[in-house]
Amino acid sequence: SEAFSNYSEALRILQKSKGYYHPDVATCLNSIGVIAMYSFMENSGDGEKVEGFFTEVLAIYSAISSDESSNKHTIDRVKRNIARIKSLRGEVQDLGPIYSLRQAVDKI
Repeated sequence: SEAFSNYSEALRILQKSKGYYHPDVATCLNSIGVIAMYSFMENSGDGEKVEGFFTEVLAIYSAISSDESSNKHTIDRVKRNIARIKSLRGEVQDLGPIYSLRQAVDKI
């Protein structure tokens, strides 16, 4: 998709200008993951690759921040994205109730 191409180009530029371990790179990777997740929902595809984008975002935040609480909202959002893709892949039985979503997020 055009959005995926544009974000991929933005990611390339961000990595070149700011380095890999930067919050802007993580934000861009998360956006790419969301685009890939919606594509996966519409067309199926490689769910592991989609999850990989979000896992990479978590790794970046882990590397750049010794205090996870400063990025808690962002990290929680990324974990929810991982839980969603796991659910779409059939790895989490029920994400209906909030309790189940929280359980899935806590396991990440």
